[in-house]
Amino acid sequence: MENKKPDHNAIVAKDNSLIPQLAKLDLQELRFLAYCLAHYNSKEVKNRQITARVADLCEFFPMNESSAYRVIRQAIFSLGKKPAEFTIDKTRYLYHWFSGLRYQIDTGEFTFCISPEMEPFLLGLAGNFTQWRLGDVYQFKAASTWKLYENLAQWRIAGRWTVSLDELRLRLGVAGKYPIWNLFRQRLIAPAIEEINTLSDIRVEYHQEKRGRRVIGLLFLIDKKIEDEKTIVLEPPADELLRLLLSHGINAVTAENYSKKIVAAGKTNTIIAQLPEISERAKKSNSMPAYILGAITNILTQTSLFEDSPPPPPPRPDHAEALDCWTEKRRNGEVCPVRQRGEAGQRKKCQICLEKIPVEIFEV
Repeated sequence: MENKKPDHNAIVAKDNSLIPQLAKLDLQELRFLAYCLAHYNSKEVKNRQITARVADLCEFFPMNESSAYRVIRQAIFSLGKKPAEFTIDKTRYLYHWFSGLRYQIDTGEFTFCISPEMEPFLLGLAGNFTQWRLGDVYQFKAASTWKLYENLAQWRIAGRWTVSLDELRLRLGVAGKYPIWNLFRQRLIAPAIEEINTLSDIRVEYHQEKRGRRVIGLLFLIDKKIEDEKTIVLEPPADELLRLLLSHGINAVTAENYSKKIVAAGKTNTIIAQLPEISERAKKSNSMPAYILGAITNILTQTSLFEDSPPPPPPRPDHAEALDCWTEKRRNGEVCPVRQRGEAGQRKKCQICLEKIPVEIFEV
């Protein structure tokens, strides 16, 4: 047995498949689980038996030591009733987090060991896993904040996370609740974002994905805080582009799609440089987002004057001769008999049109 007290730099790590499992846990359970896992090195495969003290846990989390024993006891019992659930090949597996938890009443010590079934999800991690410092979450006062943080931490390297509102409610443990977006935002999202930005190591902003006027999802943009305020960090052009598109009222998913197209076309810096002028012109339009997207589309479809090999012109259609004939007649103010309506079977057509152009092209 080991009794090594973790500090604020202790790392907690989980396989990404465990992140949705947090939805069912309350704040005290999340704190207790994190404190226990902080005793392990997730890169090692050795599953050690650990002994920890309630008094040490109280130093970490804002709880009264006199009530901490009751809180810990309750957390131990409730975690046993909330196993992690997995469905693999139509088989449902329920794995308990720990193989057993012993609580010593007189000394305030508790002993635990990760269950063998959970070892692949918590020990020897080398693939898709999420990790964070214990010191970045210990001040959270709401379970929803903690759960949102862990989901965001999973996407911290990517710098963004797009999620539907239904999936977000599920991951925050409020599935079926807060059906109205404004209520969901006021009660959970806004307070959680404020806590995360104030107390953790990341800074987050979110943008709405809409279908018509209805909000159906969110795009979270995630930045790691810079500890040295004198350090200047240049934002990658692709991230700067996305933020600019979002700041002009463009829908989150649309902004992401256009950002990817612009980056793929190699015109990121071109669009960034021209956006101020485009947005200024867009102020006179009925819809600034639509105008800006239209202007960007024009830029993406233009052929650069400096390209060595411009694409060949499209081949002329089979009916090109008839089309030229029609265009010339219009230019000279002449009436083409092909365009003269008449009763079916009585319409006269010149031989060129009969041979070269389908009737439906001229709508006769």
